[in-house]
Amino acid sequence: MVFWRPGPNPWFGVPLPWTLADLSIWNKSWRLASRLLMVMGVTVLISWRAFLISTAHLAGLSCLYTALLYRWKYGTWRFWKDQGWIDYRPVVRCRHCGHFHKLDSAEQLAQAHCPECGGELKRISWPKSIAGE
Repeated sequence: MVFWRPGPNPWFGVPLPWTLADLSIWNKSWRLASRLLMVMGVTVLISWRAFLISTAHLAGLSCLYTALLYRWKYGTWRFWKDQGWIDYRPVVRCRHCGHFHKLDSAEQLAQAHCPECGGELKRISWPKSIAGE
C-alpha cells in the first residue's frame, strides 16, 4: 500500500462516496489508511489488544477523516450519483445564497460560480498540514 496507489475503486482503499467523488480526497484518505495499516502491522507483533485498538482506529479515523475533508472542501455532506454503480460526483454549496450545485468533476470547482447569485462557490485552500500530495 505504501508504493501502490490505485485510483478510486470499490475494492481497495476507503471506498466511500466522498472519496469516489474527488481524487484529491481519495489520495489523502489512501495515505492515512496506509499509515494506519503499517501501525497495525507493528502492533500485531506487540499484542493482540493493541492490534484490535489500532483496527478500530483504522475503521473510525479513515471514514471520519474522509467525510470531514469533503465537508471542508465542498461545504456539504451531499454528493450525487450519475449512471453506474461507482460514478459519484461532488455537490458544492454557494457561500452567498446557500444553493447546492452539482459538479461534473472536482476540477470544475476552481472556476465554478453560482447561477442564481453569481457568487463564487465554496472553495477552501487546504491547511499546510494536509495540503501535500
